[in-house]
Amino acid sequence: MCGILGSFPNYPDADRFYRSLQRLHHRGPDGEGILHSDQGDFSFGHKRLKIIDLDDRSNQPFRFHHLTIVFNGEVYNYLELRSELEKLGHQFTTSSDTEVICAAYLEWKEACLDRFVGMWALVLWDEKEHVGFIARDRFGQKPLYYSNEGSHLYFGSEIKAVMGLRATNHVVPHFAQSIERPLRYEAMSESLVQGIHRFPAGHFAWLRKGETALQPQRYWDTREHIETVPDRFEDQVEGLRERFEEASKIRLRADVPIATALSGGVDSSVIYASIQQHLGDKRINHKAITADYGASSIDETPYAMKVAAHFGNTLEPVPIDAGAALNGLESDLNLFEEVYLSAPSPMIALYRKMKEQGITVSLDGHGADELMGGYKGTAPIGLFGAFPQVSNMRNLLLAEDRSNDRPDDWLDRSDLRVLQQVFKRGTKLGMNAYGTIRTILHDRSLVGLHKPLKKALYEAFHDYTLPTLLRNYDHYSMAASVESRMPFLDHRVVSYSLSLPVTSYFHDGWSKAPIRAMYAKELPAEISYRRRKIGFNTPFHEWLKDDRWKAFIQDTIHSQSFLTSPIHDGKKQKASLEKDLQRLESKSMDFLEGVDVWNKLAPYFWYTYFYCKNA
Repeated sequence: MCGILGSFPNYPDADRFYRSLQRLHHRGPDGEGILHSDQGDFSFGHKRLKIIDLDDRSNQPFRFHHLTIVFNGEVYNYLELRSELEKLGHQFTTSSDTEVICAAYLEWKEACLDRFVGMWALVLWDEKEHVGFIARDRFGQKPLYYSNEGSHLYFGSEIKAVMGLRATNHVVPHFAQSIERPLRYEAMSESLVQGIHRFPAGHFAWLRKGETALQPQRYWDTREHIETVPDRFEDQVEGLRERFEEASKIRLRADVPIATALSGGVDSSVIYASIQQHLGDKRINHKAITADYGASSIDETPYAMKVAAHFGNTLEPVPIDAGAALNGLESDLNLFEEVYLSAPSPMIALYRKMKEQGITVSLDGHGADELMGGYKGTAPIGLFGAFPQVSNMRNLLLAEDRSNDRPDDWLDRSDLRVLQQVFKRGTKLGMNAYGTIRTILHDRSLVGLHKPLKKALYEAFHDYTLPTLLRNYDHYSMAASVESRMPFLDHRVVSYSLSLPVTSYFHDGWSKAPIRAMYAKELPAEISYRRRKIGFNTPFHEWLKDDRWKAFIQDTIHSQSFLTSPIHDGKKQKASLEKDLQRLESKSMDFLEGVDVWNKLAPYFWYTYFYCKNA
């Protein structure tokens, strides 16, 4: 896990290249390297976070025969690939996955990507073929940005590093529209800085000598990897567990200590339970760390304590303090780089605590909600698609009410009452009942497939919600020099999960039913079948009652820089925020009201603490 930076051809100012690389120091504080090609083909820079093969022999930029590579991420199955490559005649001088990547490329060219299990953003130059090769992992767990400027192509792990190489930087002219729907912004090519683009997940590109324009080609599409799954729910769960066990086991490969960010929710608890199976007697050395919000309404510490205690382990709570978050706000927002619905401070604080305790790798539970409909409001999307199977509709209604912690008496209601509720809720969501049901009845291939819901889940996983969370958690964890690994993002788990029928996702009226069932015997029932989903968030609605935050916001909105900022209408935002603060004097805000206040401040914070600092 590292930070990479580069230029095709050589960057003309070596000192500036070095300074730009230092903007990635948090991503790799254990070592650095810069190589400017003798032939003028490239400049590569690397900041290393040592995880596999801690010896300096594996530092990057790494040379392997006629290849030079900079690589960010981990290929977890490097041991199996190394063994296969050795049988094909390749020899190795390190025990790193970086060297295995190079040998795999020499052997299979771009087809090597199909063999990798892991996450990566890699760039290499082939001196023999005079060509560059650029690739990003299947789902975009690791970031990669690029920019064309004149006769050069720049790339890097973070926007700020690429900005450091460019002659000029400007905010995109459609900034307001870009941040208006933050969960869809990550699906756009361009970042918030004009001319800096995301390299798309699941793609690779060639770069011939003298060229600077990239033409990414897709190598992974989950829809092309749908499997045949068993009919029985119990057999489906067994198949999922088999793949998940391998995914979590292979992600324990590291030469440094590993922990789990344990919330006490279903997903992180399943990961923790799986790890215990692999660690055996060593499990006491595997730390569980959680965010402790004290008396906050979003605190989940009791659930996390229950899970850790269930396995005879202790839990390390990390106090989330409003004052500390305020003190570190400027630094945290510069590291985060983006505009999002909440402040990044609690999440960065959690990973910093890990790092203080000597932990470099965390296994986290992201991806499960998007795979199998874990969010509130997901189940109703499938109501009309479940027609005419009333039992399936009943399960969807039951799952939605459970997720909202409402009475779950749908099992006692008649089929007629179920149908009435289906049309009531579906119409409220703006669904065309007649058109949807007519399509399903006339196209037999759609019967029972819940096509609208399947489509929504696929898009949430590949295009919208999950890509945003992956970006966020890469920035949160790497801000503290910690690598976040996600077993639910193993492509074998993803393909199998998306091959299951939607009826299995909501089996017996529980969202994410296969995931809940996988470790139901190993985990307490109140964890496996928790109804209320809280999630790891920022209690900004509660921080706004803190005198320090109130004073800070007052000072901010009355400042000349806020009122005259080109990023927003300062006077309009000031008036709106003053009303919010006045309302706080008479009543408390709820979580969503706090999000609304943060959204009014976030563009200015981004412009002041990130853009102006790095432009």
